[in-house]
Amino acid sequence: MNPLLMSALLIVGLAVFGRTMYFKIRLLMALEPTNRADHITQRLKNMVVIAIGQKRLAGSGNPGSSMSLLPDHAGRRHEGTEQRRGNTNPGYCRTCGK
Repeated sequence: MNPLLMSALLIVGLAVFGRTMYFKIRLLMALEPTNRADHITQRLKNMVVIAIGQKRLAGSGNPGSSMSLLPDHAGRRHEGTEQRRGNTNPGYCRTCGK
C-alpha cells in the first residue's frame, strides 16, 4: 500500500485519538476527589457480588452457568475446520456440529 496514504491515515487516527483523550482527561480532572478508603467492607462485598458474581450481567438465574454448557474441545481447535467435500461451510466442526 502507498506509504504516504498510510502515513496520512496514521496521523489522522492519532489526531482523533488525541482529541478524544484530551476531552476525557479534561472531564476527569474537573471532578472533585473522593475518599475511596471508607466503607472497606461494603466495597469489598460489592466487588465480590458485582465484579466476580456478575450480578449486573443481563439474563436470569446464574449468568455464568450457561458457559458450562458450551462445548470445550479440551482447548483444541475445532475439528474439521478445513473445507470438506460436500460441506461449503469452512467453520463446520465434526465434534459440535457448528
